[in-house]
Amino acid sequence: MFSATAPSPRYRQLLECYRLMHRHGYQHRVGQKIVHVPPEEAFAGLELKRFANTLKALIRTSGATRLLDYGSGKGQQYVTELRQGRETLADSLADYWGIKQIVCHDPGLTEALLPPPEMFDGVIVSRVLDRLPEEDLDWVLDALFQRASGFVFCEVAGHPSRDWVPTGENARIILQSKAWWASRLIQYSIRHGGVPYCLAYSEEVPGEDGLPVHRISFVHNCPGVSLPNSERNVRVRLQINRPVPAE
Repeated sequence: MFSATAPSPRYRQLLECYRLMHRHGYQHRVGQKIVHVPPEEAFAGLELKRFANTLKALIRTSGATRLLDYGSGKGQQYVTELRQGRETLADSLADYWGIKQIVCHDPGLTEALLPPPEMFDGVIVSRVLDRLPEEDLDWVLDALFQRASGFVFCEVAGHPSRDWVPTGENARIILQSKAWWASRLIQYSIRHGGVPYCLAYSEEVPGEDGLPVHRISFVHNCPGVSLPNSERNVRVRLQINRPVPAE
């Protein structure tokens, strides 16, 4: 049984790979070409902006004011403008969400594998869990749900990554179905008193021209939240009797 104090040898190997990638960049596929992502752009965190509206809905319905972003990368998503086309929606994601505090933690940039054991209204885990060895997934999920009071948002994918680690292997270690991932989140939601979860799952489907396109769908049990391409896990919600926060 592995843990934050004794992770698997595979975890330690991959962690060193990601620390190297932060410092030196990495290889990324664009179409049929392989390009080098420079260090300053490596894991900048900007991909999270795709879920700006999803997270805004989770924050609004949960009343969150303090967030943890685990595996946040370099945190550029929180210091750059949020734009839609040519329109600037907000100076930053924090402004767009109306959030007072966002704590970023990335094991690739710090010696600590986990943030301090503090409570957060919401926990964000984007493009992280499916890059872990499966044998380490449980202790990471347990720690993240333990720190959340309002919601846990997780983004994973069911197709190979366009990135490679220095060992030459694909960066996406765990390739599992949406149902498999949802069952893991349900398990830890129940274990930690019914903390609501939201799973964003990316998969490749054939486009009109026959080429693969990414489709994102959601599975969640967050009260009062309506998301596109979403499945509500009603069964799990009925098992949970959570107190309603005072106004």
